[in-house]
Amino acid sequence: MRTLRSKTAVRQLKKDYAAEHPRQRQICFLLQDWTDPYNVGAMFRVADALGALELVLTGDTPEPGEEGPKSRDSGPRSEVRGARDGNLSSITPDSRSHPQTSDLGPLDIRSDLRPQTSDLGPLDIRSALRPQTSDLGPLDIRSALRPQTSDLGPRKKTKGWQQRVVGKAQIAVTSLGAHRRIPWRKIVAHDEAALKLIEEGWTLVAVEIAEGAVPYTEFEYPERVCLVLGQEQRGVYEKVLKHCAAAVYIPMAGKGRSLNVTHAAAVVGFWVAGER
Repeated sequence: MRTLRSKTAVRQLKKDYAAEHPRQRQICFLLQDWTDPYNVGAMFRVADALGALELVLTGDTPEPGEEGPKSRDSGPRSEVRGARDGNLSSITPDSRSHPQTSDLGPLDIRSDLRPQTSDLGPLDIRSALRPQTSDLGPLDIRSALRPQTSDLGPRKKTKGWQQRVVGKAQIAVTSLGAHRRIPWRKIVAHDEAALKLIEEGWTLVAVEIAEGAVPYTEFEYPERVCLVLGQEQRGVYEKVLKHCAAAVYIPMAGKGRSLNVTHAAAVVGFWVAGER
């Protein structure tokens, strides 16, 4: 026995298994108010492995830095492809107003675009390019060069922006590109997200230790199931739980109350996908 390294061999293994074990159910996930971008990235990877149809992010759940395949708009790309292929009819009318350079050679184009400095000496060129600060004092110069932040909100907003940027990068680290393959959408209001999924024909099942919850292996899952995964510390909120048809839990043999939320999603998700 040896490890399969070839991508072709791995693809064939997946293909053979899918042919022998067709999926019985459609799965999606609702990520309610998650706080850890690394968990979100790992969840995209789990969803990709399960063949999930989409992830629904609610509340403060961090978003990936790139749109999922479901929401991409290919319209502008077709115009660019036409232009690259030499089909000038696909170029927008605005391009007709651009400078005509068809009769110019490479050197002519460069000289046409280069600033005219032929009459200036070295010192003249430098002084022409240098910002005019001769009438400014030291403090005035610093204030002139400082970015204008008078129109920005409080500093807290800047910090939130930084957190979002860092969060997007962290999602990409643990998703390993799965966030580009799995469709996702953001619905801020938890209630709205739950009701929207029910309207679309999904049955919501919470992965939560709740009253009336049954072990995940003993529940009869419907054909279209959305597994609801709560916030890492507080679990599934009651206002979301009330929209769920059932709740399932993972029996724990050790002292710990539960698994990491993405691990729990993988355990239950693979059971749901493979159950006959």
